[in-house]
Amino acid sequence: MIHCKHDEMIEANTLRLNPRNPNRHPDNQIKLLAKIIENQGWRVPVIVSKRSDLIVSGHCRVQAALQLKDQSVPVVYQEFESDAEEWAHMIADNRIAELADMDNSALKDLLSEMDTGALDMELTGYDGTVLENLMTQFHVDDPAAEWNGMPEFNQQDKTAFKSIVTHFKDQEAVNQFAETVGQNITPQTRMIWYPEIEIGRTADKIYK
Repeated sequence: MIHCKHDEMIEANTLRLNPRNPNRHPDNQIKLLAKIIENQGWRVPVIVSKRSDLIVSGHCRVQAALQLKDQSVPVVYQEFESDAEEWAHMIADNRIAELADMDNSALKDLLSEMDTGALDMELTGYDGTVLENLMTQFHVDDPAAEWNGMPEFNQQDKTAFKSIVTHFKDQEAVNQFAETVGQNITPQTRMIWYPEIEIGRTADKIYK
């Protein structure tokens, strides 16, 4: 089902992901989006740059399409005057949604009204575990008071002291640098810490 305007339908495996896209899409996100597209159809097209012929917006949608039986994707072609303008749109497409604040109380009310058994609730984008936490949370009049008696917690400053962009002439230079700093640098590596430290994941954590 195609509900959005588009220039043409393209096979997902022929579209070119932008190798400079900093957004990484985990398997559970791709799987969930594929389920939504399969049930709801296409409501947002993939944006491809006429300038570079690379995807600017819709990397996850293309990866989700590869899991569907019908792997054709609605595509809109757009003009960009420079690489920087194209990258800016790609980064903003990922970033703007992150800046929104979620009203959990309003979300809980909306989900409760929808949860009649007639709709697969995962089509909201929330999986079963997160849905359960949202639906069972209670309203607190004074959130600050809930911290009374809780153990102390000191958040260490984990920002970098200094960051330097390094350009490598060739693979041999990459290998020499990796040996010098004692770290493994792969084609997927976008940043490293020196000395090497372990960075804890927070995106999949919730407060209870």
